[in-house]
Amino acid sequence: QNLAQFTGRMADAHFRRFGLRPVLSLIVKSLRAGAHEFAGVFEHIITEMSGIRAITNLTARQAIMMNAGKSVRKMVYLVIGDKRLAHALSGATLFRELMRSGYMSELFIFLANLALSISDSSRAPLKILNRKCDELFSLLHTFIQAAQANIPIADFAQAALPVDRLVKEYNVEPQWAFELWREYWSAEMRREWHAHGGASAHGDVSASAPGGAPASADEIYESVLGGFRDNIKDFLPGIDWNLLTPDFYCTFWQLTLYDIDYEMLSYSEEQESIKLRITNNRQMLKNVDDMPTKEYRRLNSELGTLEGILTGIKSDGQKHKKNYHQVLEILEKQKNKW
Repeated sequence: QNLAQFTGRMADAHFRRFGLRPVLSLIVKSLRAGAHEFAGVFEHIITEMSGIRAITNLTARQAIMMNAGKSVRKMVYLVIGDKRLAHALSGATLFRELMRSGYMSELFIFLANLALSISDSSRAPLKILNRKCDELFSLLHTFIQAAQANIPIADFAQAALPVDRLVKEYNVEPQWAFELWREYWSAEMRREWHAHGGASAHGDVSASAPGGAPASADEIYESVLGGFRDNIKDFLPGIDWNLLTPDFYCTFWQLTLYDIDYEMLSYSEEQESIKLRITNNRQMLKNVDDMPTKEYRRLNSELGTLEGILTGIKSDGQKHKKNYHQVLEILEKQKNKW
């Protein structure tokens, strides 16, 4: 455990010179051989290098904020100690190496199947086994969050195996395969909407489409998920498709909370809350003579972060609202196929 922690901290502190390839190779080869404890080494590497913290203890409000615009998410990062923004360079270095080495998808598959493998082979008491599985699921979720944060959208389709192969060839549970790809699909729909001038539920057009005609919601859905939807019965034969349509299944798993939770959050209230915190921090910083240096630096750093968040929250709210109405337009068209 101590060696795993040390390796993770060294990989983060010296990411430009740290030899990641041999360590990643050792982890993958050990997992292939059934040495499950090496998942712990990878956990420390990805946690330290990505800066992402587990989100198992979020409040309901924080969960909503984590799926809002970037500025609102940063507020939660401050509270839970998530440092993904400060670790952007080391996180990107890790995932570049994972992609170059070919270990990206292999590690995801190992982690996705590890809990089931341990459950089948372990004789540990049920309480201990449940805790271990929870830890592995938390690690898998961190891995997915880190991949989405550090792999450019333009490179994601080449970096990760497609959902059908993950499920059919490597026995990954659909919920994990879809979680890996969900952000990519939603981003692609937003890109298609902008590129081809999709009309929102309010009738406005985001961009001019070739020929001047905006793309319909159906066309946007088909361009991103149509091919995948047409093949879904081949890799999910256990579902009774007489009771559930492929369109509904794909739409359900593709949606992110960002797509559907706009009305659960008030950006104006969050803006006022940030302004209040900025005022409080400035007031506290006036008493610098009675404040420890460490606390002064923390408050000053937090103040800078809050001021940066404040500048972007209004535009993030507008983007979220626009996306929300675009998603409603797509759902309105798709529901007739459910």
